[in-house]
Amino acid sequence: MDFVTAWGIPKLYMYHHDPSYSDHSIFRNLQSARWYARSLGNDELEVYVSEEGLEVEL
Repeated sequence: MDFVTAWGIPKLYMYHHDPSYSDHSIFRNLQSARWYARSLGNDELEVYVSEEGLEVEL
């Protein structure tokens, strides 16, 4: 988040590599990331969790 905020990056797509992560754990990480971004004053950042089949146009 610190890097994303410092560079003014508008969107962050998080991912995980551990198949044992539950949906609840992933959602909790997403909420924590959004909270931390706001605590840095970055209210504009859009934070997402990547999922299978998700396509992002760059």
